[in-house]
Amino acid sequence: MTPSQIIAEDHKRFGHSQKDTARLMETMNAMIQKNAAHLIQHGDSLLFLVSLGNKKAEINFFTADTPQKIKSAMVYFIKQVKNAGFNKVYGENGGAVLNKTLKLLDKLGLNVEKSDNSKYYWMSEL
Repeated sequence: MTPSQIIAEDHKRFGHSQKDTARLMETMNAMIQKNAAHLIQHGDSLLFLVSLGNKKAEINFFTADTPQKIKSAMVYFIKQVKNAGFNKVYGENGGAVLNKTLKLLDKLGLNVEKSDNSKYYWMSEL
């Protein structure tokens, strides 16, 4: 799948409108064009990485993968983020599905905790 298809599928699963999805993709594309963000794909999963400076990044996860393939994607993404020199990542609240993702990150050895930055819901040191 293409990144656009993955994002559309992920957003559809959560009940977002096509208009909201298109607006998100426009914002993401603009950030990527300005080198303010990067998109990493593994299978049918994406990690949208926004540098916050000081080796910190905001991450957003999109997937159309099966649950069995998500763990492999997460392992790949963690390695890529570490290799890029980041040592702390932040994320926003995403409801019940986020809780499953955070538990998976915890199982993969990341200490997920409440954010020290009020803009974000959670953080993890890599």
